[in-house]
Amino acid sequence: MIAARSLRLPAILAALLLAGCSNGPEATVERFYRAVAAGNAEAAKAEMSVQLIGMLPPAKISAMLAEQSAKYQKCGGIKTVSVALNPATNDLERRGQVTVTFGGACSPNAEKIKLVKEAGRWKIGADK
Repeated sequence: MIAARSLRLPAILAALLLAGCSNGPEATVERFYRAVAAGNAEAAKAEMSVQLIGMLPPAKISAMLAEQSAKYQKCGGIKTVSVALNPATNDLERRGQVTVTFGGACSPNAEKIKLVKEAGRWKIGADK
């Protein structure tokens, strides 16, 4: 009985770790917002689609990400990132809403989001 329980714990921990490394659309959104909050513009850009990155000069994207990071820090950092995606209509695009809550006194921020699949990975897309 004790041996069976001791085997379950590592299996549960492994499953949780694998879920955290997921490449699904929700995980992409989580990684993007966490990277922005940490001030890691390169990691945030890695989660953005080619189309989205191509819309603005690289310096402008970096400035926008830095500005958003500063706002998140003023709000006490990110507490949670909740993603609610609409039912899939195809395998290459997902739409939905992301709600970010903060560790400080700021109100939650909710916004629409679009994800596109590029080279087998979900990326934050331009909503056009």
